[in-house]
Amino acid sequence: MHSLETGERKVLIKGGRDARYVPTGQLIYVLDGSLLAVPFDVAKLEVTGGPIRMAEGIKTSESDVTGAAQLSISDTGALVYLPLRVPGLRSLVWVDRDGREEALTTEPRSYGPLSISPDGGRR
Repeated sequence: MHSLETGERKVLIKGGRDARYVPTGQLIYVLDGSLLAVPFDVAKLEVTGGPIRMAEGIKTSESDVTGAAQLSISDTGALVYLPLRVPGLRSLVWVDRDGREEALTTEPRSYGPLSISPDGGRR
């Protein structure tokens, strides 16, 4: 927590990333890929109970600088998040100009950036 009035800083949750206050009276945050919620007293600016696990497999930023969780929560409590996937394993699909997808017969693996050769003869 960081007070804009006094400049005071206070750690509320050790190790948590991307904490957000939600109108239902909790702080939500991500720790080791899990979304957790703790009760929070806005008047006292302190956590008033233990964590409850809400979801698992939340993707966070690749950067250790921000640690931003790839999620958003609405004022009504609707939650959307980007799930954590197995690092590097991807499957290829061909998508035509009309948006139709066709799976290619390749094994899932760690593909890098892809491009299509204009004449079809180069990779």
